[in-house]
Amino acid sequence: MSRRSYTLRNRQHDNNLERFKTRLAAKCCVAFIAVTQVITRLIILFTEHKLNHSAEIIYSVAIGCLGLIVALVAVEYFLFKKIGPKIMKYSKILDLLLLIVFTAEWLLVIFLALVRIQDTETPYVPLSAIFSFTGFGWRILFLLFITQNWKLIIIPPTLASAVVIAYSIHLNATEPIYILLRSLPQVFYTIIMLYFLDRIKWREILTNTQQERWIQINDFILNNIPENILILELGGEVNFVSDYCKVFMRKAHLSQNPQDLFTNIQDLNLLPETELSSPSNVLEI
Repeated sequence: MSRRSYTLRNRQHDNNLERFKTRLAAKCCVAFIAVTQVITRLIILFTEHKLNHSAEIIYSVAIGCLGLIVALVAVEYFLFKKIGPKIMKYSKILDLLLLIVFTAEWLLVIFLALVRIQDTETPYVPLSAIFSFTGFGWRILFLLFITQNWKLIIIPPTLASAVVIAYSIHLNATEPIYILLRSLPQVFYTIIMLYFLDRIKWREILTNTQQERWIQINDFILNNIPENILILELGGEVNFVSDYCKVFMRKAHLSQNPQDLFTNIQDLNLLPETELSSPSNVLEI
């Protein structure tokens, strides 16, 4: 393996590690939200007197799903602390498990809210059940922390919407067309926006990656030229210092700050033409 490919591969590994750390931090936020939901629902479970036995069972299973989400995130976090970057190759499996558990919890909450609707001429909806439907917003944002694949992100809201549509048609079988006209566009809007959000994100990532790779290749080429190379911004800020120049600065007993090099340069003179052809790193300091 050439030095260039080895260096680029190491930098790519470092970038992947940084992205993994960022996503792991986001998952810790997911775990925190899940913990707050567990506490809230336990309070509701022990104080809500209108829940029947079946509803209490469904509610308890949903709380168990949230607890499992916290456990999965905790396992990934502690494994990362114990075995380091090796856990990255199992990250997709853990993401898939998180997605499955969260989808199950979402469907249980929606189902619990639907079964509490009383099938009367004017359906009665308990006020507490309304928040199961308004939770679509934070739940979709929640999914963005769990997985980056838009095809997986659309599964939970699509299934939840399908359950609501089916139950709505069950309660009002005389107007299925109107129910579908109101509901299906919402599902379509969600899918299309998540799709374009994913396209925009990956296009930005690709652009940034190409720019970063070009900078890495450019730095590699400059570092392999046996000359003292410094690249400055128009304002005088140092943008690049070659490894060859850093070695020279150490030999001259200077700090790694290029400004120290410039302040110690004295009595610059034009070399004679006979000396221009022979490379030299001698500066009068």
